[in-house]
Amino acid sequence: MSDKVTSSQVAADLDQIVLLTNSMLECARSGEWEQLVQLEQQRRTLVEQVFPLEDPQEDVPFVIKQMEQVKKLDQELLELVAEGRAEAAELLNKLSSGRSAIAAYKVNTGK
Repeated sequence: MSDKVTSSQVAADLDQIVLLTNSMLECARSGEWEQLVQLEQQRRTLVEQVFPLEDPQEDVPFVIKQMEQVKKLDQELLELVAEGRAEAAELLNKLSSGRSAIAAYKVNTGK
């Protein structure tokens, strides 16, 4: 495979990584956590295919640009995931409290 083809493939793969990251961000915004996990797995596979670069001299400027974009998106994504985890933990805590209240009611009423 020539360097031109390699560079074109790297560019296409990096564009796809950015698109997948945007899709992951949209999933996080809408609470579609299972879909987010699937997209992250696809992205990870693609990243593993891209790196290490075949021709670093030619590809580095574009790679830096794309990876900076991914990093920016990932920062927002991580914030949303942290918020989602906090919400899930709060919901589980409320559920646990509700179960405890039901159990206490049953004990005190003999039911």
